[in-house]
Amino acid sequence: QALQRALARTSAPTDSLMGRARALEDTLRAIQESLGGDNTKARYSEPTPPSLLDRLSDATDGIWYSTLEDATNTQKHQYDVVAAQFGAILARLRQFINVDLARLEAAAEAAGAPWTPGRIPTWDPNG
Repeated sequence: QALQRALARTSAPTDSLMGRARALEDTLRAIQESLGGDNTKARYSEPTPPSLLDRLSDATDGIWYSTLEDATNTQKHQYDVVAAQFGAILARLRQFINVDLARLEAAAEAAGAPWTPGRIPTWDPNG
């Protein structure tokens, strides 16, 4: 959102950059949803499958408050589900940050967009 505001304050034409920024915002929302579930459905009391964070919390809370020496089969299953899905989500997040967002930030910098938090500015000591 900060990058979108910066692009809106840029004097150069930034329509295509704004479109890319909105698309990246949608991508980030999808990544967040893949970790934490669909909050919109939950707000309307619609049934939702457990999110990865829910599953991980169930497994760790159960182990933390248990007097058993080993995790239960249910806790192990919850962890297995998280482990099977998390790698792809992490790869998607890395792609988002290291490639997609970095490219958009570089394009915003080139267009003269004001600085935004997290964006490392380029600097020319001569001007």
